[in-house]
Amino acid sequence: MANLTAFKGKIGYGIRPNLFEVTIPSLPTGIGAFTTPAGDVNGADSEFRFLCRSAGIPASSIGTVEVPFRGRVIKLPGDRTFESWTVTIMGDPNLSIRSYFEKWMDKLNEHTSGAGYTGGASAADFMGTLQVDQLQRGTGAPGGGTPAPHSVLRSYQFLNSFPTNISQIDLSYDNNNSIAEYTVEFQYDYWVVSTAAAGSDSAGNGTI
Repeated sequence: MANLTAFKGKIGYGIRPNLFEVTIPSLPTGIGAFTTPAGDVNGADSEFRFLCRSAGIPASSIGTVEVPFRGRVIKLPGDRTFESWTVTIMGDPNLSIRSYFEKWMDKLNEHTSGAGYTGGASAADFMGTLQVDQLQRGTGAPGGGTPAPHSVLRSYQFLNSFPTNISQIDLSYDNNNSIAEYTVEFQYDYWVVSTAAAGSDSAGNGTI
């Protein structure tokens, strides 16, 4: 019989939506690494891990093919679709992260001339890989020692990603006691998932 003790044993600490980390393990080769105005290469990349305030574990969606037959409709599995992925980022002091994404989008379609990627180079020239990790709460060490750090429970990688929208930053004289933030929307070909226990196979296909 289900009871409170049994329920507590099943849910444990639960999965916390605020324990996550977003990274860009593979940046477009045509743009290069994040660079802060001071020239600290990869500095903004490190900041991105902390300043990406919210993201999401992607939805999984397969379409439905409806086939009519003698007054009835049978349903068959259709094609898989991948929705866009959006992250919310807090503005860093130099807006170096936003500047990088603006430069990335300018690579795709230049502001004044409309010139951009034409398909002649490798896709890695303008596409990257995004990753969101769901973290598992660290546990206290026996005897009151140093608690174990948060570990990666599940990782999702978005392959062949590129930004398609950077939202405006709302400015207002009466917007006190807050930090400026904005969203960046990405498109990608597909995502793969791996777990800390299973990992991925040699072909890079995620293990679900």
